[in-house]
Amino acid sequence: MYSPVGMHSKSISFTHFHLLPSPTVMTSTPAPMSLPPLSVDGLLHAHAASQDPKLAALKQAHTERIGLKTKNEQLWKLIEKQRAGYNQLIQELERMRSERDAYKTKVVASMQPGSVSDRKADNGAALAVATATTAHSNMESPMTPRPRHT
Repeated sequence: MYSPVGMHSKSISFTHFHLLPSPTVMTSTPAPMSLPPLSVDGLLHAHAASQDPKLAALKQAHTERIGLKTKNEQLWKLIEKQRAGYNQLIQELERMRSERDAYKTKVVASMQPGSVSDRKADNGAALAVATATTAHSNMESPMTPRPRHT
């Protein structure tokens, strides 16, 4: 399984939870994982003065492991939260695109000659006019010349 703990990059700062690359390098606080990696020799050397150096080293390693596990879980929760927010934004974007397309269709329809919006001045009679216009447009106008059949 992929683990975000331990990833270091100059453009991505996990200290401030930026998910997008940052144009500047963060210098205000060091990365939380700036400690050197734990090693058996290092742990035993650090606890050489204790009564049971092996047990003390094991306890410290266990404590470090629990701390890293907690940080990892927090980062994964943040990632899931970001994913949920991203998915919500995608849904909102799709909804807005469909609304935009519907409004575009209405604008194009209203700009065509003989559309219902041109007759809105009748104050409520627009529907009747549109219905009559639709019924009348299916019939031939007496002013329209008929095509000649030869």
